Amino acid sequence: MRCFVAIEPDPAVRRTIARFIRERLPNTRDARWCGDDQIHITLKFLGDVDDARLAQVCDIVSQTAAELTPFELRVDGLGCFASRGSPRVMWLGVDDPGGHCAEWVAAADRRLAELEFAPQRRAFTPHITLGRTRNRAGGALLAKIVERLDGPPPMTFRVQSLTLFESTLTPDGARYARVLSAPLAPR
Repeated sequence: MRCFVAIEPDPAVRRTIARFIRERLPNTRDARWCGDDQIHITLKFLGDVDDARLAQVCDIVSQTAAELTPFELRVDGLGCFASRGSPRVMWLGVDDPGGHCAEWVAAADRRLAELEFAPQRRAFTPHITLGRTRNRAGGALLAKIVERLDGPPPMTFRVQSLTLFESTLTPDGARYARVLSAPLAPR
């Protein structure tokens, strides 16, 4: 199964982001916007996890989550990631002043390496993906949107758990199913 570990924003934040996508972003074939159930902050993309390693991955996600206490994240700012100069992904910025997300990624990477999962290659940048494109027209559209639109108002939420998701690719986009919800250590 194709898996990733993520933070799910609280329901009020998810609703605000979903409303922004529906009401402010254009209906176009040049970009694919995230659906309401796809709004998350990816901490670690694992890729294919075979049945033999799934229980071990669940244990690592649970153990590393339990090493963190609940913390706050702030969602603010609209931007794009580019590939070869053309925007490919539009995102909302996530501010993690305590560095908790990067701390989890580093701890998980060390343990997941024992199961032969590749470590994070570039500096971790927490964000919420709003949409993607694969063509130049879509890239120009993303750049124009970021230039002309403000994102939703800044929002803060408390992270209480991490989620291991299964991602199934379909012609209509990815479908996510929760495999595990791993609570952070209580205060």
